[in-house]
Amino acid sequence: MQRRRTLIAAFSAAAVLALPGLSGCVAAEPKPAGAPPALPARSDAKLIGYWHNWVGSATPYIPLREVPAAYTQVNVAFALPVPRGGGAMSFAPNKQSPEEFRGDIARLRARGTRVLISVGGGRHPIVLRNRADAQRFAQSISSIVDRYGFDGLDINLEKESLLLDPGDVDFRRPTTPRVVWFIEAVRMLTQRHGPRFVLSVSPETQFTVAGHKRYGGEFGGYLPVLHAFRDRLSVVSMQYYNSGTKLVYTARRNAPELIVKQGTPDFVVGLAEMLIMGFPVAQDPRLYFPGFPAEKIVIGLPAKPGAAPSGGYLDPAALRAAWSYLATGRPTYRTTYRLRQPGGHPSLGGLMTWSINWDSTRDSGTRPYSFAATARGLWSDATP
Repeated sequence: MQRRRTLIAAFSAAAVLALPGLSGCVAAEPKPAGAPPALPARSDAKLIGYWHNWVGSATPYIPLREVPAAYTQVNVAFALPVPRGGGAMSFAPNKQSPEEFRGDIARLRARGTRVLISVGGGRHPIVLRNRADAQRFAQSISSIVDRYGFDGLDINLEKESLLLDPGDVDFRRPTTPRVVWFIEAVRMLTQRHGPRFVLSVSPETQFTVAGHKRYGGEFGGYLPVLHAFRDRLSVVSMQYYNSGTKLVYTARRNAPELIVKQGTPDFVVGLAEMLIMGFPVAQDPRLYFPGFPAEKIVIGLPAKPGAAPSGGYLDPAALRAAWSYLATGRPTYRTTYRLRQPGGHPSLGGLMTWSINWDSTRDSGTRPYSFAATARGLWSDATP
């Protein structure tokens, strides 16, 4: 087994080094690669996947009970606003009866897999304008949770859902109504269901770490929500895809700016450490966004190349390189990013993917559930 691990690590490092332009960064001195470190076994690392409540043009519908046990949390996509953009939410299983679907959730929960209802998505913005909208949101989600037996709520708001109004300049004291009332709605929901209610969030990079460069509009719009529920959130699984390049906060005085490109290990490493270590909002040290414990940070990636049309997919070698550097502090590729915590973050929470349905395909010549197998291989010898 040790020989197998050594061979896999050596192959991964060699594959990473062979990729041109892998670091995707500028304005920094490359750091030489080192020997592949051994990755410690983990029993607490999470593998989270989104599950489609529809049949896609390139993805099949999978009965919930057939989701591989490798997935420790399933986010059901999505409860939808009715009408579009409003506060009341609706959900019904697309290809199964409510009774069968409720039974499938019970099966997954019995084996130890959390099942959350997710709200949002790229096509379904949710804008809560007042207390009545907030109450409708909380009441409707509560009814969905009770009817089907969900463990909690996953927040996947995109587009105009959390756009900041002009003059809203402090993530600690938001004034934008749609942000204030969404926070209030989620607070109503968590108070109603108690401490066992699971709350997770999957923001885009533009609404999160891009708040370091500037704050306002879509830049940093998620930060008030993250800050309001930082002690309540189980995971923050930011989407490291469909993003473009991003500015990384390095915490190095008088150092040039570091730009990272999606689809590279440095993109994952640099942005993940911003969420762990924190960063100044709008580059103002007086507005410092505190980080989260590493065990709450889950890396969100596309399961297959086709799952993210605008990019961000990491092949298994690059994914292992990013995870290894974050977890051990020892790079196995030519990185331009220096970890702010030299020893790494061994309690890093795990991985999230869009999506389980995509993972089941043979997209771009991959094997079914190859993402799940790669992920589990990072922290155990288990297979999906």
